[in-house]
Amino acid sequence: MFEKLELEVQRVLLEAAQTNATSSVHGNHPWSNMCCQYQLSLIARKLCFELKQLINSCSFSKLKYVRKPPIKPVERLQAQPLVGQKAQQRLEQLLQLLDDDRFGKVGIWAMGGVGKTLLAKNLNNKLESFSMREPFDVVIWISATKDLNLKDVQSQVAKRVNLELDAEESIDRKANRLLGKLLLRKKLLLVFDSIWEKIDLDILGIPHGDGQNNCKILVTTRFLDVCRQMMTDIDLKVDVMEDEEAWDLFAGIAGDVVKLEDVYPLAREVARECCGLPLAIITMAKSMSKKPMVQLWRDTLRQLKRSCTQFGSIEVFDSLKLSYYSLPSKILRWCFLYCSLYPENYSIKASELVHCWIADELIVGHQTLEETFDNGIALIEHLKDSCMLEEGDDVGTVKIHGILRGFAIWISSNEPEIGFSCQCSN
Repeated sequence: MFEKLELEVQRVLLEAAQTNATSSVHGNHPWSNMCCQYQLSLIARKLCFELKQLINSCSFSKLKYVRKPPIKPVERLQAQPLVGQKAQQRLEQLLQLLDDDRFGKVGIWAMGGVGKTLLAKNLNNKLESFSMREPFDVVIWISATKDLNLKDVQSQVAKRVNLELDAEESIDRKANRLLGKLLLRKKLLLVFDSIWEKIDLDILGIPHGDGQNNCKILVTTRFLDVCRQMMTDIDLKVDVMEDEEAWDLFAGIAGDVVKLEDVYPLAREVARECCGLPLAIITMAKSMSKKPMVQLWRDTLRQLKRSCTQFGSIEVFDSLKLSYYSLPSKILRWCFLYCSLYPENYSIKASELVHCWIADELIVGHQTLEETFDNGIALIEHLKDSCMLEEGDDVGTVKIHGILRGFAIWISSNEPEIGFSCQCSN
């Protein structure tokens, strides 16, 4: 009986919240919803009466009320501060977007290792003190994984808003309870970090952030197509770091050793070989910290220039592997690896690249040359949307990031069935 009443209460609260939200969004006068609100008040009165009867019919020898701690608007996350003016500007841009009622869903996308999570964590922490027109009364951080478990996500959200979910409850019942709880918040932000595919908000019981409620959604991902499927209102691409910002990050981690007269020029070159990728910069800087011997710096630089597998055994390539093996077809993966045959930072004509793929029979199975060529262009766009290729310096061109090129060479050298490979060189 109690469970039935609880579900009915959640339904009424949800309907009331949706009615008020619709009225607010469309600028309707409160009187326009008077009939609906009156009906809801009658139901609420009936539920109160039934609840009192239920309580009176029960025998309680002792009642114990456990007061739950108040919900913090923001739970601070462990995060390194952002480095560089460009990163700070991007953070300010995100804050302004979240304060703008026109944008209910915001997407952040970039290749692995660029710092999407770091940016989102700094955003989360900044919201603790950032002055907004209407501040969020709760910010919920959801750490996604490649193999997303819906029950885990529901548990993360429920824990944040002090909602106890029974492990035996179905996904649907949990979703109904979550939705009712979340819609009672004045203003809500949910951050989905590192998602690999579309998340069905309805199944989870999470408001859509579509202007019909006070909920906003922020997602970080490696794939632009995920942003499209999540129907984000605006998407921001995070680029690699500029040379000077990359050097500041490298020097800050490597420490005073880079200030040594003989080490400094070599350290600059080592940092440059990281191609602006924060994960590579951090990893390399940590490995070279407290190494004052110039011979070690020369050897490291020589290895980086000669062999792209210098990063192969560390987390940089491990991160890129996830993106590579997430490409939906073997043909797409081979087409990406083919791009490593071109020199580093070389702008490749898209039409030329497609013709090469066709000539080497990477694209097959089409009846006409036009169909084959169109499919090749579609493959290029898919690789760009997956951050495996980027826009070239000229119109109609693409290029492969230096670290990704090294990764492609490393992969192709370990997959003999591909049938092509090249030596790493600048």
